[in-house]
Amino acid sequence: AYPWSYFNSNGDLVGFDIEMAHLLARRLGLELELLPLPSAAETIPFINKGYCDIAMTQFPVIPSVAIRVDLTDSFKRSTVALLLHDYLREEFATWNELRDFPGLRVGMYGFDFTQWFARRELPDATLVPMRDAAELGERIDAGLSELDVVLNGAEEAAAWTILHPYYSVVVPRPVKSFPVGYALPRGSPVLLKVANAWLALAQQDGTIDRLHAYWVEGKISSVKPPRWSVIRDVLGWID
Repeated sequence: AYPWSYFNSNGDLVGFDIEMAHLLARRLGLELELLPLPSAAETIPFINKGYCDIAMTQFPVIPSVAIRVDLTDSFKRSTVALLLHDYLREEFATWNELRDFPGLRVGMYGFDFTQWFARRELPDATLVPMRDAAELGERIDAGLSELDVVLNGAEEAAAWTILHPYYSVVVPRPVKSFPVGYALPRGSPVLLKVANAWLALAQQDGTIDRLHAYWVEGKISSVKPPRWSVIRDVLGWID
């Protein structure tokens, strides 16, 4: 099942987690089927009903999530970021500036963890929960007229700015992040071991860093097509 990503000009679904899904399926020698996830409140029940084998959206690796689904080991940290109008990006360079902004309205969707984090860091802000990414899309189309910023992970915020270039991503200082992993239905010990082994290899060989640089940091030059290889392009022994 896939997270919030985006479609490119060719109509292909792309993004960090989408590419990770393709790599995992290729490594296992399986055909990949991408299924859309429901709203955040429904995601975990859907996973546990066997809706998908693995949900490749970045779940916070925290106890309240770990008791509800099988989580992989954390394979990276997700940076907390803001999605906002481009002209506001200089207003919120630090968390203190956010706290001092009068009447700050913060939009968010996702797990309970997101609201807990927002209440801890921005106790005086007005929090505006949204049901899912679709509602955020509707609010963006309407100009985010009722929100000042949207609290999000840097990956998702970056994807929104690709679709809507008049918005920007800001990572307030000091940088705050949390560990993330992928989720599987409860009671999936074999696939969980396989996923953890594959993620460990992807960390070790630089795959995760490379994809993060490309999809999140926008370092397009960091991802170059590999040279033609017999063992890769003919025999298919390596990715």
